Amino acid sequence: MDSNPTDKDESSAPGNPPAGSAGASGDTSPLSEATKKVADAAAKFRGKAEEKFSEFSARAKNSYEDAAHRMHDFQDEALEYVRQNPFTSIALAFVAGAAVGYSLGR
Repeated sequence: MDSNPTDKDESSAPGNPPAGSAGASGDTSPLSEATKKVADAAAKFRGKAEEKFSEFSARAKNSYEDAAHRMHDFQDEALEYVRQNPFTSIALAFVAGAAVGYSLGR
């Protein structure tokens, strides 16, 4: 048997609310209104959060691509410098290695 709050037999039973005060015809209890407000606020928050996430995600992707491009350019420039100045590059590497070795040896 379906339980329908608008049926006269069931709505007049003890413990059931009076007919017309609950159910699909207009549940206006403070709890249901608060639940609806919370659900609406949660939906708005979720929408804004998804919007911000996609915005920050796009920004992060652009920053990563920019940094990768800069690093690739720097690597190309360093390689070109080493090809044009091999003896200077060897001397700089020797000095840097000696400085690191000296500082770690102490």
